[in-house]
Amino acid sequence: MLAEDIVNAVRRHLFPPERRLRARKWRQAVRSVDWLLAQVPRESQFQIYAFNTRAWPILPGTDGVWLAGKDRATLDKAVVALARTAPDGGTSLHHAFAAAQAMNPAPTTSS
Repeated sequence: MLAEDIVNAVRRHLFPPERRLRARKWRQAVRSVDWLLAQVPRESQFQIYAFNTRAWPILPGTDGVWLAGKDRATLDKAVVALARTAPDGGTSLHHAFAAAQAMNPAPTTSS
């Protein structure tokens, strides 16, 4: 999430966390999550996991817990926590999907 190409991603990986937080691609990802969270219906539940070579809930202490879509303060805290999480390490979607699969009840979508 640091650059569009591998050379610049590897180079930026060596930057200190505060500089990685300013990477254009990372800021774009955070803005995208912010927009998605603004669309969460009040009657639904959500959870956000960050991931690299492991996955973890963006809000500490919420591992495996669904959060209420009507709790706008929690939605805001999640965006702030994500924005303060510097990209680091590799990227493995396996860990992200394993975290989603472990949720109980399982994630669903509605139309």
